[in-house]
Amino acid sequence: RLSFTAAPLEPVLEAVHELGTVQAGQYGVTLALDSRLGFTALEMDAPQVQRVVTNLVSNALKFTPQGGRVTIAAEADGDSVHVKVADTGAGIPADKIGKLFQKFFQVEETKGQARARGTGLGLTVCRMIVEAHGGRIWAESEFGKGSTFQFRLPKRQPKKTT
Repeated sequence: RLSFTAAPLEPVLEAVHELGTVQAGQYGVTLALDSRLGFTALEMDAPQVQRVVTNLVSNALKFTPQGGRVTIAAEADGDSVHVKVADTGAGIPADKIGKLFQKFFQVEETKGQARARGTGLGLTVCRMIVEAHGGRIWAESEFGKGSTFQFRLPKRQPKKTT
């Protein structure tokens, strides 16, 4: 159950960046924030959107080697906002991209490169939250070179009719 409130997304991204910077420093990875949102407001459940971004950043950090980079980027795009979490990590084989958001799915080829074990539920939860906001989430990757996880959320929620 989501609780929608109009609020700027920028503070959510800044909070994730601030918390993630500590973890990134421990891993020897650079975590950057490139947001062009300013005070662009969204009708969103901010804690749940923060959960999505935190999960995507945590995954990126988990698979990015020392000396690598993770970037959180966001921009307004018409009636929506577009958020990207890109990394210079392990990447994902092309034939596995379509399965990433399924329950319990984990990429066998990169499990050994992860800094921590996962359950295979994080991306499923991200998909559920983004879709409950009327948005869409997807991934692009080149195996061995990194991944970009992206989601798009509408600025306004459709009016509910009873």
